[in-house]
Amino acid sequence: MADDRRPAALLAAGLLLCAAAAWGAATHEEPAPVSGLLTRTGPAAAATDPPQPPLALRLLQYRRDEAASRVEVSATARADVDLLSVRLDAAGFDGEGAREGQALAAGTTVDLPVAHGDPVCGAPDPALAAVEVRWRDAAGEHRAVVEPADPDGVLQRVHDRLCGQQRVGRAVAVSLAADRAGEGVLRLERRAGDGPVSLVSVAGSVLYSLAPGGPLPALDPGEAAAEVPVRVVVGRCDPHAVAESKRSSVFSAWVAVPGSPEGVYTTFSPDAASRVALDGLRARTCGHG
Repeated sequence: MADDRRPAALLAAGLLLCAAAAWGAATHEEPAPVSGLLTRTGPAAAATDPPQPPLALRLLQYRRDEAASRVEVSATARADVDLLSVRLDAAGFDGEGAREGQALAAGTTVDLPVAHGDPVCGAPDPALAAVEVRWRDAAGEHRAVVEPADPDGVLQRVHDRLCGQQRVGRAVAVSLAADRAGEGVLRLERRAGDGPVSLVSVAGSVLYSLAPGGPLPALDPGEAAAEVPVRVVVGRCDPHAVAESKRSSVFSAWVAVPGSPEGVYTTFSPDAASRVALDGLRARTCGHG
């Protein structure tokens, strides 16, 4: 009788040992590492609550930031603080932008430009963002990951604009060719798709304005290209405008494509020969040549 019970007891003990080992392995398994500052569902959680920076953070974007593919992390100090750096990670963009900080007195604000990278079109929550803040105080150096305020919807707006430009760029091309007298042609050419597309409106650059000589181009289904005569006029010669000449050949257009009949904002530039011609037009008009 005792001999019959012994194998069963040994079997039960073995099963208990295996279960305990499996449970121990499961409870001691290390969590998978989180890439970046975001888990893509929110700022990465720390094991313990870190000290919070004495700063209020919000996101801004000035006109100068658009061409540089960046936003501003605006930091306002609640107390005297030595802000070492900020780093932005946004779910709707594929890059992380970092910037060194500076010492701030209580109540002062500094705007720190950081690159946002290329848009991730189709991201489920493109406005989700986290900022890593590093600062120093009497107790030493600290690091915290916080969610910045974005009351103006900067990240959503930038994401929508850039993804709209990508959609337009896949569908059509807008181009400008002009001579030294400013006479030229504005052209709309299909790249993909077969739906109706049209130029809703165009706008000049820092130095030049555009005067179309007729209705703006529109493409019916199956139509490949259309164009309209246009006159390029020098609008400004003041030193401030000339100092912005790196943007002088960037013009604006609003293009209606299927799904966006109101028009999607995009930019276009003249070809290289036309840029040289327009530089000569500006020099003569402004008395520099």
